[in-house]
Amino acid sequence: MTNVPATDVKQNFGRYVEEAQHGPVHVQKHGRDSVVIVSARYYAELVKNQRSREAGELDAETVDRLTGARMDTRHDPLDRLMDD
Repeated sequence: MTNVPATDVKQNFGRYVEEAQHGPVHVQKHGRDSVVIVSARYYAELVKNQRSREAGELDAETVDRLTGARMDTRHDPLDRLMDD
């Protein structure tokens, strides 16, 4: 992940477009994230995943990860509250 000030992106846009091919580039204004530059391929994957979630369709890997997920035992008291 790359964090850069907006003024630097303005002056070196081509450089950060190239960097976005390898990972998200977080553009910051006043030290806080403002926008993120991502590759077209990465963006297409995000859109595809969002549409799948909206349609209730998840790929097998995601389903496996979700069904195998376990909460940290520190949260057991909260689970007991739900049972009451």
